[in-house]
Amino acid sequence: MSEIKVSKKGGPIHVKGIDVIDHTTGEVLLENTKTGHLCRCGGSENKPFCDGTHAKNDFNGERIENTQLSKEERIKKYFQTDSTFKVRDDRYICAHIGVCTDDLPKVYNSKAKPWIAPDNATIEENKALTKKCPSSALDYEEAEQKAKAFFDNQIAKIFIYPKGPYFIQGKVELIDDQDSMKILGEVNDRFAMCRCGKSEKKPFCDGTHWYVEFDK
Repeated sequence: MSEIKVSKKGGPIHVKGIDVIDHTTGEVLLENTKTGHLCRCGGSENKPFCDGTHAKNDFNGERIENTQLSKEERIKKYFQTDSTFKVRDDRYICAHIGVCTDDLPKVYNSKAKPWIAPDNATIEENKALTKKCPSSALDYEEAEQKAKAFFDNQIAKIFIYPKGPYFIQGKVELIDDQDSMKILGEVNDRFAMCRCGKSEKKPFCDGTHWYVEFDK
């Protein structure tokens, strides 16, 4: 079973049964047959692995920002005219990497209102883009059917994104190590976890790494 454990008290990310991969080089840093501890305070000198720095820099694993909304209540839906197709957008778990605005700007324009315009592309183009979203903040529905998981048959992987978050792909149990409560209700088959230690939505990335100039 592929597993990630985190604690509200702080400390590292505990991983089991997951390949940890350098996103830039493709180098496997930790094989899925082994367990490991990944830094999430942002201060380790041995990134991506924990070196105990969290005990010295007063890292707090608590989520600062709080919401009472469920995942479905958070999601905004953008319809394609005269179609059952819609893009689903969950800003709460967006890592702000910019795949959408870079790869399909005719649909995703952060300066426009609404910022998502599915009519500006075909259904297939819209589907292809949502599949590229590494945090699963974007996905889609068609005829009331949500997109299927894309990584069911793959080994679970964690990609170390340079100067950014951990991107997780595959079937992974995400567990609160403090009270053993699964928090899978927050995530899809891919999601982004904070690596700089400053996100207000821990353990998820909220794009804060951009503003604190996280550089490792």
